[in-house]
Amino acid sequence: MFWIVASSVSRRKQSGVALLVALVILLIVSLIGVTAMRSSILNQTIATNARASTMSFQAAEAALAALFTEASDEDAAGESVTNIFEIMGNQLSHGVMEEVERCVVADDAQLVKAGACSDGDRYDGAGFLQASYRLAVNPTPQIIGGEGGEGGSQISRSGEGGALYGSYQFTGVGHGAMPDMDLENFNVQEFSRRGLVPEDEI
Repeated sequence: MFWIVASSVSRRKQSGVALLVALVILLIVSLIGVTAMRSSILNQTIATNARASTMSFQAAEAALAALFTEASDEDAAGESVTNIFEIMGNQLSHGVMEEVERCVVADDAQLVKAGACSDGDRYDGAGFLQASYRLAVNPTPQIIGGEGGEGGSQISRSGEGGALYGSYQFTGVGHGAMPDMDLENFNVQEFSRRGLVPEDEI
């Protein structure tokens, strides 16, 4: 009778150890699963942020492309008072120096609209991105040395007693933003353009 009781106690001890081992294994597997899930969420967040940053950078580049499209439109520059170079020319002639800002919009009727982007303006069809650009000009024509742009002055006179021309330095800033994620990118591009120089600036 004593032998049967001892065997029964030994079996109970073994079942308690098996339950404990099973619980420890379950805890380890759960920890591995939670760690893998957190790592996956972190990787997804990093990938989403990288993609959003790239998209806002491309929106800033598109804004600069829109600036150069407007800047290279020679017909509009001579005829339209809303062209960016006409506005800059008028400012120079009146001694006023203000940045000119445009908002790039996803509208088939127009590429850009005058002024800053409002909250509802979006560059892309999905409605995530804003793109805008600003243009500023240095009011003093750049002076470089030599002839043909390699030395001497960049200011030249056309004909006897004719108009004076100089090379003005422009700075364009493209701004791409993804407001929902609070992301912004700024790209800066400098370029020059010849223009009339008032006599008092020589």
